[in-house]
Amino acid sequence: TRFAANHGVALQKPVLRGMVFNSTPHPSDEFAIKIGVTYARFDRGEWRYDPQTSKYNRWQEKDLNRENMEPLTDQINGQQVAFSNILVIFTEYIEHNPTLHQIHIWENTDGQPAIFFRDGMKYEGFWRSHQHNQPLQFYNEDGLPFALKPGTTWVIISANSSETKQTNMW
Repeated sequence: TRFAANHGVALQKPVLRGMVFNSTPHPSDEFAIKIGVTYARFDRGEWRYDPQTSKYNRWQEKDLNRENMEPLTDQINGQQVAFSNILVIFTEYIEHNPTLHQIHIWENTDGQPAIFFRDGMKYEGFWRSHQHNQPLQFYNEDGLPFALKPGTTWVIISANSSETKQTNMW
């Protein structure tokens, strides 16, 4: 508190309206047991759903080999990092050069596409930001608030031009 006050951070309770949580999942017929994201030609991550914990465990490439994945572990406790929700939000993403990007988050008051994963299921919808001092808000395809599972959430910010594909691994 003292550090924040010394650096000019307002010590007031933030406005956190707009996010919805519910431990009961929405109905869905699209399973999502494994989610893979390629961030660049050389960087890949995965989330694998564990039905025993009801969480997505995080995996990362090993030795820059996109096919050889290993668990991402917390360096403090040695446990594999796991999340209740994985969100992929799409937005305007301007590449000025390979290491400099401009990503439009706060400018999204009308809504942009999103894909939500929870409880081993996939949902499509959209997201928006109403004000800088409020959290992002998530909606299902019908425009109703999408309830996240209580717990931790990993958000992937992706360009509107990013390709998505779904594969069935039976």
